[in-house]
Amino acid sequence: MRFSELVLNWGSEFNSHRMETHEKEVLNELKPHNNTLKKLELVSYRGIEFSNWVGDPSFHRLTKVSIDGYEECTSLPRLGQLPVGLVSKSITILVCT
Repeated sequence: MRFSELVLNWGSEFNSHRMETHEKEVLNELKPHNNTLKKLELVSYRGIEFSNWVGDPSFHRLTKVSIDGYEECTSLPRLGQLPVGLVSKSITILVCT
């Protein structure tokens, strides 16, 4: 897939129909082409861990990363390995309690 912006919002309701493993599988399949993605926003993701492509340093054109509502995750993606220019632009991680 080649697009510059990817916003994934799973919705805030988490019930028995949503499974953490399925959410990661969906995220895995939605991996965008790394030469075009500029904005990545993940909202209400309930997987236990993020896909390997989230935070991959090959996404060198990223200018904005936003992660909100990741209450089930045991760790965050490795955003520190993203391009240096992104740090001066926009990384937003909202902590859920």
